[in-house]
Amino acid sequence: MNGMKMKDTAFKKKTLKNKITAVFCLIVLLPALFLPGIKADADTTMKAPEPSYYCDKGEVQAESVDTLCNWGGASALFVWVSLMQLSEQGKISPTDAATDYLPETFCAQAGFTEDFTILDLMNHTAGFQQNQAGHILMSGEKFTSLEDWLITNKTAQVYTPGAYMAYSDYGITLSAYVIENVTGMSYTDYVHSHILEPLGMEYTSVYYDYSDNSFVKSSSPDGGTYLFGFYPAYSARGKLSDMALFVSALMSKEDDELLKAKTKEEFFSTSLQYRDASKMGDARCAHGMAVYYQFEKPVYGMYYADLNGTGAIYITEDRESCAILYHHGADGFDSVENAGLFGHLGYCDTGKKTFHNRLSDLEGSYIKADTVIKGQYSFSSLFSVYTLKALDDEHLALSARPQDVYMTQISSDSFQTADGEVGHFYSLSNGTRVIEFPYFDLISYPKWIQTSKTILLVFYFIGLLYSSVVLLIAFIKLIVRLIKKQDAGVVPRFRKYHYIQSGVYLFHGIIFQMMAFSYMMGLNGGVAYTSKLMFYLGTVMSFVYGLFFFRNGMKEKCGKTEKEMYWITFFCGVLQIVFSAVFGLIFSK
Repeated sequence: MNGMKMKDTAFKKKTLKNKITAVFCLIVLLPALFLPGIKADADTTMKAPEPSYYCDKGEVQAESVDTLCNWGGASALFVWVSLMQLSEQGKISPTDAATDYLPETFCAQAGFTEDFTILDLMNHTAGFQQNQAGHILMSGEKFTSLEDWLITNKTAQVYTPGAYMAYSDYGITLSAYVIENVTGMSYTDYVHSHILEPLGMEYTSVYYDYSDNSFVKSSSPDGGTYLFGFYPAYSARGKLSDMALFVSALMSKEDDELLKAKTKEEFFSTSLQYRDASKMGDARCAHGMAVYYQFEKPVYGMYYADLNGTGAIYITEDRESCAILYHHGADGFDSVENAGLFGHLGYCDTGKKTFHNRLSDLEGSYIKADTVIKGQYSFSSLFSVYTLKALDDEHLALSARPQDVYMTQISSDSFQTADGEVGHFYSLSNGTRVIEFPYFDLISYPKWIQTSKTILLVFYFIGLLYSSVVLLIAFIKLIVRLIKKQDAGVVPRFRKYHYIQSGVYLFHGIIFQMMAFSYMMGLNGGVAYTSKLMFYLGTVMSFVYGLFFFRNGMKEKCGKTEKEMYWITFFCGVLQIVFSAVFGLIFSK
């Protein structure tokens, strides 16, 4: 759904249970299909997938370097380098509170609950869950400013800064807004004047509609008519040769137009460690770059995949070699490409070592730290639960593929996934289990919470089905009477309230489905903002119906079946209130 997806390694595939639940939700979401559709990016339909490119000291080893690439998550590298430039100039300090460089009015509107540093933004440890509102700017809609975009798509700060690593699109965009406030320039103008132009990157755009580079705009099939994902977290697009220039400058150990040699050393130094460093190395993040250990030497950079393309930028720890990979589409690299990558960067010797912990102790349910657990979109957490199954003490699988090994223990506190990535596991003093990957944490998730919310969601949709049937039967009876020209006679007063309450429940359900659909597809969050009124109205109506039921409905003379329907509708009203409260549809900021 959301633009860039960091490499989830063994957790890229959902569990079978989550798949079934997601299919169920898709079925009940059908009424929301009248929402405006999304124009497909023409890049996803380009006929010739581009090959991978392996580089040495920034020199592309391929016949063609004119491939026009969507750099997806690698776009954030421009943000991080810009911050390092400002630090080099003494205009900011990475250890300063980010709010020191932001307007007070903005901070109040954004609703930050705890201070976080610029380094927290670079390390993705500021405590933000992923953005709740949709983040696609459809064709014809106008992008105004980073400030407006951040307020419109604000997200909750759900963890204490530094507690967990949660990859954050919002944090990247917020960092770009810091750059704008410090320099007095738009982010796009700053990157052009301080990165692209000095390095001679003539064929790269960083603005969401490509209007900052005529070549890129004219060469892009969709013309950059809409914004997918947070700008500038995903917005860079340019020739492979330009990215090679950028990577080459980062690898250089001399002062140059990009950064001084000393600043580059700092950029590639550890800014975040694993909680319990193993013998293989303790670096986890280097000022926005993940540190990967599946190669012969630790490498810095990032892997990304979105609807436009899949790519990776890797730079070895000694900055002597690098690899740039890209192809259109979100399928990930095939075995040939991965073999070429490891052949270029070398294989890590992860032979089995002695250990005292058991990997099987990590069996259970987990959520990624960036999962939405607060606010109107907290229902989405049900579809973001990863369930690990122990095959034996040293091997784990996802419950969706119970016979396939996805994690193999290689030391007392680390493991290697099926695709070669190395991660750590750790138990906090409060009993929470944490599985640490280069760009995110998986946090143990109580099974009873997942089960309770799933049951509540299922009963809610049963109630929605019931309300729909009640109204459908009433409508059919009305049509039959009109056709036969029959007099309806005196309609019991409470039956009218019964139909009204069923209608409110149905409308409430449709609004919820629209909001769920908009979240899944990344549409603009207007549905969510306007829907809250409906959730409040539904709650009030349910309460009013309950009062009428106990005062009038129970006394009304009617058949046994109709009386039972009144009772069922009453319980549906209670269910509606509980559902709205539990999933943050009411009583949440």
